[in-house]
Amino acid sequence: MAKLAGVTPSQAMQDAATTGQDILMTTPQGRITLVPRGRRYNQPATMSIPFGWIMRGGIRYRPDKPATDAVASRVDGGTARRISEPLRARYGVLARTVTLDTAVDADPANWTSWTLAAFGEPRTRCPLLRINLLKRTIADRKALLKLRVGDRIQLTDLPAGSPEDVPHLIVQGFRHVIGPHRWRILELNTSPLLGPLPGSPPACPVVGDLVSNAAIIAY
Repeated sequence: MAKLAGVTPSQAMQDAATTGQDILMTTPQGRITLVPRGRRYNQPATMSIPFGWIMRGGIRYRPDKPATDAVASRVDGGTARRISEPLRARYGVLARTVTLDTAVDADPANWTSWTLAAFGEPRTRCPLLRINLLKRTIADRKALLKLRVGDRIQLTDLPAGSPEDVPHLIVQGFRHVIGPHRWRILELNTSPLLGPLPGSPPACPVVGDLVSNAAIIAY
């Protein structure tokens, strides 16, 4: 639930996405839609992509800082804060804050617990995966072009010494590099799969009936 008075439709949708930790996106058909957080958890990989498919220089790594201090405020409500002393001792003070437009009193505390569980350890982000479609079979091209935002992919046959969390990724966006008559290159933007261990996303249980106002998607 969110208060809509004095808020533009786009801001209301963004507030809902922030509160739910969802991905707000526009489809190729021009429709604004949400990819819910729950859909990105505990799902099997939609597709495995061998490292050999990636173009030379077509993969980029970026470390994401962990969270050791989580603070969540509720619109017209209270604030919850959780600190992990073991994580702070290991990584320092790294705060993450959010304002939740929620009708559930427990959500700020739920969010802080979930944040430390999901983001407490460093993650390796791959902001760029570049694949030359002309070198792939028709079946491979179809599978790659069917990927959608929110899908989980898995990289296989990575070189020795690659970060252990790199194979487990969530698709965040696409860019198509198109030649005169056909697709040439597919670029994927991805984020790391969250969780206490690489490849093990945290649980996302639903408390109550989803069609009732009392339903809670626990953080």
